[in-house]
Amino acid sequence: MQAHYYWIGAIPAMVFVALFMIPFYYASRVHSVPGFLKLRYNEATRGFNAILFAFFMILLSGINMYAMAIVFQLLLGWSLTASIFLSAGIVLGYVVLGGLSSSIYNEVLQFFLITLGLLPLVIFGLIDVGGLSGLQESIGKADFFHAWANTGSTDNPMAVQWFAIVFGLGFVQSFGYWCTDFLVVQRALAAEDGAAAQRTPLIAAFPKLMYGILAIFPASSS
Repeated sequence: MQAHYYWIGAIPAMVFVALFMIPFYYASRVHSVPGFLKLRYNEATRGFNAILFAFFMILLSGINMYAMAIVFQLLLGWSLTASIFLSAGIVLGYVVLGGLSSSIYNEVLQFFLITLGLLPLVIFGLIDVGGLSGLQESIGKADFFHAWANTGSTDNPMAVQWFAIVFGLGFVQSFGYWCTDFLVVQRALAAEDGAAAQRTPLIAAFPKLMYGILAIFPASSS
């Protein structure tokens, strides 16, 4: 059911932002969502959005750097503080020197590194437990392998009904993120023209299909 965060909570909204929101942003001749907010409302609205976005990024970046520091501590024996300051310094350096382009190229590189790193884990993990049937047998819970099992009630691993998954995750949360988030939309608007901007989230939706498997099966196999 964790796959819903990829298949329900991302892909429909990515297709929607490509087909409807990107042309809308382009017609407004803005370069970002805050820019559209200023055009549609006023500077105070854009400022309020900027403050909320900065607060959100501080929390998100803190979580990401802390998670990375834990990995470095376990694998390399580095301290948490040193790992966090090192990663922050590297990110600050390439963003200051390269701007948005460096951030986009870095994320593309990360995509290939993450995918190439997770794919062997899925293959070797399934081989180790005896394939999909062996994985199902080792876990011993059939509803863990069914995306919609028992969603007519809250008696399921996510403790939510299908209505919350479809409308809460699939519309409210996912559309709110993929259609209005500054980072997501700005990367598309940085394309060379409107058609290329529309293709950006559409192309990204295809590998997103894989992550319902790549990001979940390694943990299940372990």
